[in-house]
Amino acid sequence: MQDGSAEYDLNHAAVGLAGNEVRSELNKNEEELLKSKEERKKLEEENQTLLKSSKLKDDLLSSKSDEINRLIKSNSELRSKLTQGEAERTRVVVENQVLQQKIAMMEETQKTMSKGQPEMLINDAETKVACTASTACSVRNTDKVDVLKRLSQTEARLSLSLDENKQLREDLKDMLETHIDLQSKLADSGTLEGESLLTNSENKMMMSSRRTKSVGAIEIQRELVHQQASVQTEAAIHGSEAISIMLKRLELEYAQLQNEYEQLQHSFEDLLNRLQDAEEKQAKSILEKQNEIWSKGSEALERTEVQHGELRKSITCLDGLCRMLQSRIEKLENDNKCVSCRGELLHKHNSKQKTEVDKVQKDMKNLREENDNLLKDNRRLLDELKNKTSSDNDSLRQEFADIKHKYEEAQQRLSIIAAESLSRGDYRILSIDEKNSPIKLAEEFRCDLYGNDWCDAYLMLTAKLGKDERKATQILLDLCTESYLFVKRCARYQLDTVYNALLNPSGNNFRSGQRNSKRRNGDDIPELFRQQIISVRMQPSADLIASLMTDFLEQFEYERSRHLRSINQKDLHEISPYISKCVRLSWRMAVQEPPMYLLFKIKRGTLLDKTKFDVYTVNGELVDFLVWPAVLKGEHGECLQKGVIQPLNAKV
Repeated sequence: MQDGSAEYDLNHAAVGLAGNEVRSELNKNEEELLKSKEERKKLEEENQTLLKSSKLKDDLLSSKSDEINRLIKSNSELRSKLTQGEAERTRVVVENQVLQQKIAMMEETQKTMSKGQPEMLINDAETKVACTASTACSVRNTDKVDVLKRLSQTEARLSLSLDENKQLREDLKDMLETHIDLQSKLADSGTLEGESLLTNSENKMMMSSRRTKSVGAIEIQRELVHQQASVQTEAAIHGSEAISIMLKRLELEYAQLQNEYEQLQHSFEDLLNRLQDAEEKQAKSILEKQNEIWSKGSEALERTEVQHGELRKSITCLDGLCRMLQSRIEKLENDNKCVSCRGELLHKHNSKQKTEVDKVQKDMKNLREENDNLLKDNRRLLDELKNKTSSDNDSLRQEFADIKHKYEEAQQRLSIIAAESLSRGDYRILSIDEKNSPIKLAEEFRCDLYGNDWCDAYLMLTAKLGKDERKATQILLDLCTESYLFVKRCARYQLDTVYNALLNPSGNNFRSGQRNSKRRNGDDIPELFRQQIISVRMQPSADLIASLMTDFLEQFEYERSRHLRSINQKDLHEISPYISKCVRLSWRMAVQEPPMYLLFKIKRGTLLDKTKFDVYTVNGELVDFLVWPAVLKGEHGECLQKGVIQPLNAKV
């Protein structure tokens, strides 16, 4: 039954190890798959960012091209405006030349009319008066009513001419005001259309004023000639005195009208001069503005050409960048394909591992079922065994009681025989107490100390204090061997001290004034005393163990081994139960006769002695390091309990 359970434990451990390996492999595959997914995700994100950047650059290129088109369009518009301005300038210059020619012609006609024609008209009137004076006598029979009517008509015409003169003055004032208004509007607007309107309106005003002035002057001269002729005729009729008075009055009026006409002529010339100055200034300002517009347009055109060249360079650079980005995108796509292929391979491998895991899980399930069946069989067998042994318990108890009674009787007889033997001098009779026998001590050393206390201390060092497995193993081994060597020395020293105290109670090493040349040790103690001392030392008191523990720790502070230098007092306090158990068992083994021996001096690389040592976690033939010492009956005696050695891995 024990062999079956051991085989089941081995199978269960093997299945567990295989399952752990498969799980670790699955975890690794899953981690690689996750890493590949993360890499693929990163590549996709980089691809998206590159696509966004390429899209932004395309938008930038389109915006730059739109801006170039807009600049080209504005450049063409500026050129068209420049051509229109030049055409308008030439048209204005032609119109100004035509107007100047017309003004010159009108001035010439006005000069001829103002200078030559009135004199001619006056001469004609005088000749007509002289001609009619001869004939005036023949018309004496005309009525005075006709003469008065004519005079009233001439006076009415003169009043009309005066009214027309006033109207002309008012028209000139209106023309000046409109000219000033147009100049102010032109200054406010500053456009070519306003200037052309101003020049056209001024030209029209000048022509209308000249026409009105010339027509008015001609009519006035004609009226004057007509009045003079009528006055002369009347004077011829009424007499020379009346005619002379009338002529003087008419001459005065004519002189006044002539003065007014000259004043109007001067004001008209001033207006013409001012108008010419304004036209010249206007033409200069128009030319300056056109030149400024042309220079600005040429500068803007140069700037646009420079910008166009820079934009072409930037477009070429962006094209190269786009090609580079496209190649990088293609590379990333290829990498993405590789990653996807790798992911597919990992997925296939993962599915394969999953099938293997499922298979292992099925095997584990079958093993669990077998284990359950074995446990059921075990329980059944235990029940049968209990039922079978329940009937024998009473008889066994009775036999145990009889054996115990016989043992007590044997102890009594042995004590009697021992007393008789001691009285006869026979010291070969020993106690049959097996509690402190070497076999029991060796079993306690391996099963209790190594099986329980060593495991607790090992877990404390690895889990709580953070030591690695090999370091913790070496620390616990050194504590065990150091405590054994220390206690062995103390036990030998105690035995020698007891013997010297028995032989020399006073502590004096001299006899008759001479020094002993030879000091006796515990080997020379008589057998009776030796057996009594062994029986006493087999039962160490708590004070003795505490004293040994204190002395060992004090000596341990100064004589640490290589592995014990990394442990401090606090760590020793955590594993003090293990140290105390090592000291107690070492003392009980050291006081045996002969003292029990711990085999722990094993060199690395030597051949493993399987009669004295078991393997730790791996199999092999050569020694790597010692885990637990073997227990011998003496230094060269038989092996009571095997030790534990970690061999070198055979695979390595």
